[in-house]
Amino acid sequence: MLQTLGDYDAVVYHMGNDHRYHAGIFEIAREHAGIIVFHDFALQDFFLGLAQARGRIEIYLEEVAACHGYKATREAAEALERGSHASAVSPAYRFSA
Repeated sequence: MLQTLGDYDAVVYHMGNDHRYHAGIFEIAREHAGIIVFHDFALQDFFLGLAQARGRIEIYLEEVAACHGYKATREAAEALERGSHASAVSPAYRFSA
């Protein structure tokens, strides 16, 4: 079925923040463009879980850098080295209007 994705006018993906269920969708969506419906407000847990599962913490830190910049990335790396969550991205529900 995946071989036929290019045959469709549009492909719709559903993705959430649990890497155990959505890592495959993430990989396929990177290869075959489509519309992604996110059913979670933030995906930091997805990227952190994916990075930890693959033993490549840079996956998470690159995403933090892209979204929050160098200072937040440095803070996240330091927090992870201490065994805690990065404060810059922990409160996903906090945002300004």
